[in-house]
Amino acid sequence: MLISLQKEVREVSKKLNLANTPELCCLDLSSEVGEIAKEVLELTDYGKRGHIYNPDLARELGDAFYSLISLANTCNIDLKKELRTSLAKYKVRETQRQTSRGKLKVKLKPIVLAKNFLCLNAVAGCRNNCVYCYKHGWDIRNKFIPEKFCEVSEILDNLKSHKYYHPNIPLAIHNSATDPFQTGVTGTTFEILDGLERMKLTNIVGLITKEYMTDQIITRLQEYKNIRPIIFVTFSCLPQKYERVVVEKRLLTMKNLSKSRLKKVLYYRPIIRGVNDSENCARKIVDLGEKYFHCIVRSPIKLDVNIIEYMAKQGIFIDPKHDIGLNIHDSCKKMLPESRNMVDAILAKAKIPYFKKTSCAISYLFNQPDYNCQWIRQKYYCSPSCPVSQKNICRKAIKRQPAREDIDKLHQHLGLQINYQIDKDHILLKSKQVFYSDVKYLRMALKFPVLIDANGETLTAEEYDSKYVNADRDEVRKLIKKMGIPNYS
Repeated sequence: MLISLQKEVREVSKKLNLANTPELCCLDLSSEVGEIAKEVLELTDYGKRGHIYNPDLARELGDAFYSLISLANTCNIDLKKELRTSLAKYKVRETQRQTSRGKLKVKLKPIVLAKNFLCLNAVAGCRNNCVYCYKHGWDIRNKFIPEKFCEVSEILDNLKSHKYYHPNIPLAIHNSATDPFQTGVTGTTFEILDGLERMKLTNIVGLITKEYMTDQIITRLQEYKNIRPIIFVTFSCLPQKYERVVVEKRLLTMKNLSKSRLKKVLYYRPIIRGVNDSENCARKIVDLGEKYFHCIVRSPIKLDVNIIEYMAKQGIFIDPKHDIGLNIHDSCKKMLPESRNMVDAILAKAKIPYFKKTSCAISYLFNQPDYNCQWIRQKYYCSPSCPVSQKNICRKAIKRQPAREDIDKLHQHLGLQINYQIDKDHILLKSKQVFYSDVKYLRMALKFPVLIDANGETLTAEEYDSKYVNADRDEVRKLIKKMGIPNYS
């Protein structure tokens, strides 16, 4: 087809004595491309409305195509051959891109230990399509439609024998790649909850949602006698382009929950610099928190390369000073100082407590010491509005050193052969060959700080990972630039 078109254009150009030098053909092509740009901008009102078919644009494309063929003819270039070469090149590039991105996607597991919960996942995929969602970094079949990828019976059968299960560690249902109360997911969520109840487990169970919770759902959650549910409603004043969730439905959920006996937390997350960290937004959170919830947790956005790439495809670019990890396991939640100062100043005036850490809120509502032991870095993690009663609970926990027998038993369970010492306010692991999840498990199970001795420094698991394990942030920025994503290099 292209060969015959080139021949036809050559004959017409010769017959009509049209542009026949590379310089003239190149200028002609540039002019026609400019006309195309003009038509597109006028058709869409400079991006304010969607594109529709227009014959003027079609004619301009025809003129540009003629100019391109003329340029190829004057330079004796076989367009068919070069087009095939280009297509082959793009296929190779895509293969290389997918190969180089292998470390970016993470396989979602049915049972996985996260920062605050042991997460139980039978369903993956979410219709809400929030641009900042972790699911963009999961290696799952369909990110936008909930699908069961694991049988509930498999999760329940393997839970108590799982490496990271412990009665002291809260569980979470469908916290990783969907919403527990989304249409098509709620039934599976209750299937898991009912199974945990039949097993007579007494774990705290976190349920984090943006969905509408009916009175029937709330009543059913209140009927459990063994497991201890706690509900987190995520609301952060984000514009619709960031999350397509009906605000009115969430407000109804808050109202319905407020009449229940359930423990309930307002999750002010993700906080994004310059988007939802304003004084007005923080005051809105305080108003809702005081009206419907027991406490507030604020949390910054957690970003990795996958999320940044997805945002860019939606035309969304946020403050480049945010931390960006290689994948979801590598990324860190770090609130920018400008956001932190504004938000904390407003939240501190609330009549209910606000917390910087999820585990602090959970521990407060269940009258227990913080199982993530945030007090070990009190200056950074402890909230100024933490109630005195809760501070006293944590202070008493500092003095309760675990028995060496209990520590050895957990080490044996994890298969660890690491020397350690019991200090006044923490356990110190004398090895750099440790795994983040193992250290998390130890401190959550013992409810006592577990730190790592690394080159003479005493580090938390998070500090150790940030310094010695996480991907080099300069290299991550180079990768983002290589992927063609602007604004973050």
